[in-house]
Amino acid sequence: LRAVNVPALADKRNVILFSQHGERPEADKMSGSDLDGDQFAVTWDKRLFFTRNLPPMNYSPPLAPTVDGAITDVSLVDHFLNHAKNDNLGRIAMLWLDHAVAEGNPACEKCLELVKLHSIAVDFPKSGTPAVIDKDLILKRTYPRAHWREKKGSPSFTDTGIVGQLYDQLVKEIKSRRHQSELPNEALAGRRIDQKGQILVLGDTKEIATAKETIYNPLIPQRLGWASSSTAEVELLLEFAGEQKQQYESQLISLMNQYKVKSEGEIVTGCIMKYHKLYKRRRHDVSEEIRRQLRIIREEFRSVFFRAVYNLATKDAALLALKENETPDDSGIQAFEMEIDLEDADMDSKELLEWTEKVATEAPWNEMVGTQGRVTVAAIRTYAGRLAAAYYVATYSPEMHLAGSRSVLYSFPWVVAADVIACGM
Repeated sequence: LRAVNVPALADKRNVILFSQHGERPEADKMSGSDLDGDQFAVTWDKRLFFTRNLPPMNYSPPLAPTVDGAITDVSLVDHFLNHAKNDNLGRIAMLWLDHAVAEGNPACEKCLELVKLHSIAVDFPKSGTPAVIDKDLILKRTYPRAHWREKKGSPSFTDTGIVGQLYDQLVKEIKSRRHQSELPNEALAGRRIDQKGQILVLGDTKEIATAKETIYNPLIPQRLGWASSSTAEVELLLEFAGEQKQQYESQLISLMNQYKVKSEGEIVTGCIMKYHKLYKRRRHDVSEEIRRQLRIIREEFRSVFFRAVYNLATKDAALLALKENETPDDSGIQAFEMEIDLEDADMDSKELLEWTEKVATEAPWNEMVGTQGRVTVAAIRTYAGRLAAAYYVATYSPEMHLAGSRSVLYSFPWVVAADVIACGM
């Protein structure tokens, strides 16, 4: 659709205005849009303009099937099963590509038939009317496909069209980067890369241990006050950090398995490079859901972190006054996660946690002094730094790596306490 210049509308910004005249809406002519969240692209690059235009297709959806009587749970189950068995949208799209390349014409007769079926398939979840593919449109497995289709079990030919050229350039670039090994050993950290270039959470046990010896930076825990901790305190903090790390990684791997994501970096950022086939058609929704669930995980473990910091700052005598020959017991670990003691405090539990987080993360540690009840700002920062150091040591120290383990995750201290570490450094 070519835009026109209407001076009377020059004051409108960042909107697309469609004409309300004519027998049919312009948006509907373009792709059957009914303006229910459809996305439009606007370009001023004349190289992308069509050289010719064709009459718009009829995108009118088929009539929805009628249901006798009230809609029940059985009706909904039948509709869901019907959709699961007859959802041909992806297959129709790939058949269109195959016919368009084979005929050298995306407007060939069979392509137009598939376009009509595609429109029906798009509305299938709402209309309940499936798109039935004629046998004449189905290509056998022995039919040659373009090389960029990567169709297993089918012969292929080299497509010299624009899609084939883009595919070849991309493959060449991927091979070049892989050959150059642009990712340094520090980035891989003992992990392996799959054929798609994704950094996995798996690696060789010896390579992981060797990598941790390289990437572990003892200055980080040292600057966070780790060196000032006693032996008993170190053991107690590391045991707590190890338990939290194990729980965090269990939830993270569960989330990765749920959405078939292989890379830790992708699951933590929500920027998924390779979607599983089950989620390709709703990538944006899946990405947002992953981010939402990760926020829940982060908030859960940050809440435990700052509750432990507050309890350490107020109960350090009871928690950490262990003799050198004693080891922390379960009661010591459980005390980290006790509900906050509100005695002598001017705030409720939630407000105290927020205050603790603010003290540990927002202001430079050489500024802001004061007290809240029985706890001082200095004590909060001391134990926030030491606990953050314990999280880092539990994750990166070669001595803490579980012997024989082939899996490794590195995000735990950064997802939970990156801002604390930054302030403490």
